[in-house]
Amino acid sequence: MTDFYIRPGTSHSVSRDGRSYATAWGPGEDVGLGANDVLYLCGTFPTTFQIKWNGNVSGHFQYRGDAPEEAGQIIVTSGACLTGATTKDYVQYIGLVFSTSTTSDAVTLDTGSSFNDFIDCTFQNCGGRALRFKTTGECHVRGCSFLNNFGFGVYAANSPDLIIENCYFENNGGISTNDDSIGIDDGCINAIVRDCVVVGSNSIDGSGIDIQDSSLSGGKIQVLRCSVTGSEGTNYSATGGVGGPDVVFEGCQSSTGRIGYFVKGKNDVFIYNCNESDSTLNGIKAGGTTVDTGEIQLVVSNCIFETAGGATTIWYVDNGASSSLSINNSCYAGTPLFTRYETATNESFAAWQGAGYDADSVNSDPLLDGNLSPQDGSPCLGVGVKWWGNDARPSGYDGEPMPDTKIDVGSIQTTLDPGHPANL
Repeated sequence: MTDFYIRPGTSHSVSRDGRSYATAWGPGEDVGLGANDVLYLCGTFPTTFQIKWNGNVSGHFQYRGDAPEEAGQIIVTSGACLTGATTKDYVQYIGLVFSTSTTSDAVTLDTGSSFNDFIDCTFQNCGGRALRFKTTGECHVRGCSFLNNFGFGVYAANSPDLIIENCYFENNGGISTNDDSIGIDDGCINAIVRDCVVVGSNSIDGSGIDIQDSSLSGGKIQVLRCSVTGSEGTNYSATGGVGGPDVVFEGCQSSTGRIGYFVKGKNDVFIYNCNESDSTLNGIKAGGTTVDTGEIQLVVSNCIFETAGGATTIWYVDNGASSSLSINNSCYAGTPLFTRYETATNESFAAWQGAGYDADSVNSDPLLDGNLSPQDGSPCLGVGVKWWGNDARPSGYDGEPMPDTKIDVGSIQTTLDPGHPANL
């Protein structure tokens, strides 16, 4: 493995072997990397960066913007930030800043790449989509920030294995009416979005985290311990075809969207130990005339709803004889309203329970603190149900593992219940 350096301009050295900051290559030189080599980008690159490599080497490169001598960023006014990285295996991009003022995608990974990994990068003020995956390989995005991008923050299609974790999204979307901070589209079989924060998604018909996967069968798409606040549209949405991947929302928090959770497809959707607050249209919307014709399978357990006054907490209109809605052990604050397909009008919690829904749920103040954690005396303490069977033990939004008994309702797990295993 060899470390190389590249800097804008060519006046910094007469002899440039690329092996130090002082003798860094200039961007116009024929930079070629071998397997396991590292290239440090130092300074601001004002034009599209062309990635090159030696001969037929298959990959295993690192492109880094965190050299101690000078940080690296690619800020262009025309075209994409990167080209040439479409066919190589196992490429990592670490600590770089990307920005393009045109509507081009800042970074696109096309078919042929078997593994791409973005770590601690920043995508900001991009006129189009910030990071787009069209590859058939595995893709990871870790510890990255997506700020004020006019299109998607991350848009992934045909990435069979995708992980987005510990990322921050603020004020993305807006190039069209349905752009999202995170978009997971057809071809993603297994995807995990976990421990991410989304703030202020700008597209009125877009989402904070949007899943539209209908072309493939099997697999699972998981959204774990994420927070979406201030979305102009839907905070979380899931669309899929018959037999498509299961979609799981677990330990998530949703606040101030028009819709907290929008289920508009035919695959199975599970919402476990989540919070919804201040949605101005629906806490959960399932089905409707804008949804693909077909069945909706929705399971909701251990959730807390604090929907804005006058909004419908649960809006459920099935699209087929096999549709099903199961909600249990949840808590509704205020005066919740419910709409079901038999009546198509708002009704009370008592009428909703009388129709056979939510027998084990309550209409009560959840007594949450500012971090959405149940306080002493909350009706949410220790009344949840175990839903994960023999699968790996899940954690709440704050990382607290869930016990097998005395599970708290909502995204935050405490040990306040006297019967909690920690108190025995």
